[in-house]
Amino acid sequence: MSAHTPGPWHVGGIFMPNSDDPRANVWGPTPQGFQSGLVICKKAKPMDARLIAAAPDLLRACIESRKLGMKIYHNANAHEAAMDWGKVKALMDAAIEKAEGKAVRE
Repeated sequence: MSAHTPGPWHVGGIFMPNSDDPRANVWGPTPQGFQSGLVICKKAKPMDARLIAAAPDLLRACIESRKLGMKIYHNANAHEAAMDWGKVKALMDAAIEKAEGKAVRE
């Protein structure tokens, strides 16, 4: 597993919500006894902040989907399953590698 700040991450506070350019911070989990967690990202656009906050969850979903897909693939008999699985696996591998900071295959 990567060395990123563990989730869950959340969006905390939107700055200048009524302006044309509102911004938000993304925070990591709050340790017991602390008022807040680590700042993951500062002053992101709210839509970007939500996507950033979802990153640990998206990574976990990709990892688990890949595991499940491998089980399905190894039990499939249809030749189309192998082609479909290859495309899906490549997309998931790229997303996992990017999230974990590894080299992404082109």
